Amino acid sequence: MKQILLLMILGTTLAPRAQNSNGTEHPVRDIYKQVRFRDQAIEYRANIQIGASCFEFYVNDLLVAYYFGNANGTFYTSTPVNNAILKSGTQKWKLILYPAFLNGKQENTLSGNLLASVSIEGLTGTRAGNRAGATARLIAISQQEPGSISATAGKPLAVYEGEFSAAVPYTLPGWNNSEDLTKEDEKKLLQEVIEVNQRYLDLFKNKDINGLQAMVYKKEQETQQADFDDQAGSSENYTAYTGVFDLPDAEFLPIENYKLKIFGNGRLVTLVRKDFPNIDEPVVRIRYSKNGRRRIKAMQGVFHKPAGSGHLELIR
Repeated sequence: MKQILLLMILGTTLAPRAQNSNGTEHPVRDIYKQVRFRDQAIEYRANIQIGASCFEFYVNDLLVAYYFGNANGTFYTSTPVNNAILKSGTQKWKLILYPAFLNGKQENTLSGNLLASVSIEGLTGTRAGNRAGATARLIAISQQEPGSISATAGKPLAVYEGEFSAAVPYTLPGWNNSEDLTKEDEKKLLQEVIEVNQRYLDLFKNKDINGLQAMVYKKEQETQQADFDDQAGSSENYTAYTGVFDLPDAEFLPIENYKLKIFGNGRLVTLVRKDFPNIDEPVVRIRYSKNGRRRIKAMQGVFHKPAGSGHLELIR
């Protein structure tokens, strides 16, 4: 889930409108027509392996991967990070390691058995898997790496950061010119973020397809370009939103157990859950039935304030 001029009003202004030739507003399924550079498509992925620890991994101060479940084994993910890369050049990364959870209770310090390995690789071709050049090894912590465990064991957390290079053919506005949210009154900002998340949830609840597409349109313009989406990709993204309308026995859960998270060098804000085992998960959540079991679908919402706008807008 991975600008057009008319404005939409949902209590307060939220996002630009889009209109296609037949008058249908906000055509998320048509964004693929705007996507450029498919012949130069490259997907950067963070390959992350973590054992005996919880973690957050950021690219350009955007949270792209995390884990706060029980440390019953080794967690592995290969996470696309193009959405955090706004242009070619040097990219910044940060890994934060937290003490593990065991049987739902978090340890006080990092384990001496901790394992952490992070690398970045580039894959060429739209939705392909051809490696582009060497994989960049960012960090490796294990008992086999001399001195690495002693540098972390017994600490309340550990932070590692550095840089890697990426070459992408696009340039995205993102949040480069957005307002610095660290300068705002935190209580007022918190209320704004709660309200905009509630509006987002209500769009799903009310099956408001026009309002929903208006809210996600700018986000989709950027993320579909970063992903070099074709028609199938645009359709898949559209269905990721509208599919919520047809979830069986859907229950739209209250926004609760949250904390305010400001990142993106102060330009991005979101609400994330703070309760185990949902730490860092989105707060817009829908419970539904599948194969006789109740499941949760969570919809990410990262917001910014475009310079001079005074209002929050969905960007990731």
